[in-house]
Amino acid sequence: MGREARCEATFGDSGGAVKAHLDTGVVRVRGAFRLDAAFADIRNLAVRGDALHFTTRGEGVTLVLGAGEAAKWLESIRRPKTLLEKLGIEAGMRVCVRAVDDATLIGDLSARLGDTPVTALRGRFDAILAQFDAPADLRQLDALREHLEPDGMLWLIAPKSSCVLSRCVVQHERDPLPR
Repeated sequence: MGREARCEATFGDSGGAVKAHLDTGVVRVRGAFRLDAAFADIRNLAVRGDALHFTTRGEGVTLVLGAGEAAKWLESIRRPKTLLEKLGIEAGMRVCVRAVDDATLIGDLSARLGDTPVTALRGRFDAILAQFDAPADLRQLDALREHLEPDGMLWLIAPKSSCVLSRCVVQHERDPLPR
């Protein structure tokens, strides 16, 4: 989700300066105290004045974020974005998936698009999601890019244990692919 703030905060009897971060499904707080509050465990969520208030694990939490920012945090906690929303995938888009080994993602894409996503690189796409498992997979980048609309999105998926994408970024910075 990406929201982050340096602010004053309290958690039970502890309080002080903290860095608070909205992560996927959790509020993380570091500084005067440590707290990881899963959205599912948050109760009594409210904005009062310039602060976000909630309870978790039976303890009260206050993050003094400013009224506007507190309202945004409240909305993000109440209605977290789905992965497809974060990726910018919308109904009506032409989407291609290449070697994606994630049944949940494919199911979510099918529901959003109203049909099973295309797997063959024929025509142009608004978005291509490609799974890269080995450095050799990077050779596909040019072919994938050729099938993107001018304002299309290319999302590369790699196993967490893989360094494939970091190698891709280093290669791109050293020798950018021409458009």
